[in-house]
Amino acid sequence: MLNRLRTTSLGEVHEERVRRALRAIAVTFFALAVYLTVDGIVSLATASRPDTSRAGIAISAAALVVMPVLARAKGAVGRRIDGPLGALVLADAAETRLCALLAVATLGGLLAYGLAGWRWADPVAGFAIACFALREGVEAWRGELCCD
Repeated sequence: MLNRLRTTSLGEVHEERVRRALRAIAVTFFALAVYLTVDGIVSLATASRPDTSRAGIAISAAALVVMPVLARAKGAVGRRIDGPLGALVLADAAETRLCALLAVATLGGLLAYGLAGWRWADPVAGFAIACFALREGVEAWRGELCCD
């Protein structure tokens, strides 16, 4: 985020830097969508089992609590800032929302496998998150990010 905020100099917003930063954010969303899709297909095709650990469950649960609150706070700040700089903060809020969704998918997948033996739950949740990441990526690429 700090690098993105460096697109300002003496209070002036450099439109081209902001556009490049938003496109870089979009690329991260696209890369995540590709990774989740490929990993989900491989997991389903090979019937692989998710790795489970108490630490993984605890970290996912903590992220599930913290990330939505942080995303809302970033979104509120981003909406208060006019112009391209606000768009960068909103892009960061979108990334934080995606982290919250990843925590949901991870925790849900671990619990579904641990409690019911459902190996497919984690890849399917990953596909849903990939769709969200693609949508956010397109919005970031176009500079149309908004927060909820």
